[in-house]
Amino acid sequence: MKKLALLLLLGTLSPVVFAQDDDESEGLFGLGLPLYVAVDYVIDAKLSVSDSNVFPEEDFDTNFYVAHVGTRYKAIGFELQYGIGEDDNDADYVETDQYYGAFVVPTGTVRDMVEIAFPIGYTRMTLKQGDLEDDFEGGAYGINLQLPLKLVSDSLPDLRIVVGAMVYQQNANSRIYGWHAGLRYDFKI
Repeated sequence: MKKLALLLLLGTLSPVVFAQDDDESEGLFGLGLPLYVAVDYVIDAKLSVSDSNVFPEEDFDTNFYVAHVGTRYKAIGFELQYGIGEDDNDADYVETDQYYGAFVVPTGTVRDMVEIAFPIGYTRMTLKQGDLEDDFEGGAYGINLQLPLKLVSDSLPDLRIVVGAMVYQQNANSRIYGWHAGLRYDFKI
């Protein structure tokens, strides 16, 4: 619970600390480096195991929160992710103890309204169920639709509503996939 509180605190404080009044500003430290932070909730994720020394060969559910920190230059972003999960006593549920990822994120814009991002990267996850624990690592990919709130009013902060689908980890023995929704905030330092 402390990890979740820290993620939410970082996600909510970042817009206040790094807020900018106009898009042309050089940022907080005058560098003009575009950065973003985001927090997502992964909804109804599935772990599909075909070969594990720990978990039986079946499907499990998991939900987790993911914090993102990244930068974007024109249409290419670079992003780091960290996630933690919720505990559940259901027999078909595994807890996401830790999630780490590094991504390249090509991004495009449709009619200057919706941004479409395609994160491609590598992740590592530690999943637990009772006394059972196993690490999963492999390639990850997905699609995000991002709706900037500045479309409603220029006076709003540079927030984006994000929804998407990801394969959070895939290799020859397992795959973790799901839907997510959250908020992203862009700023400059």
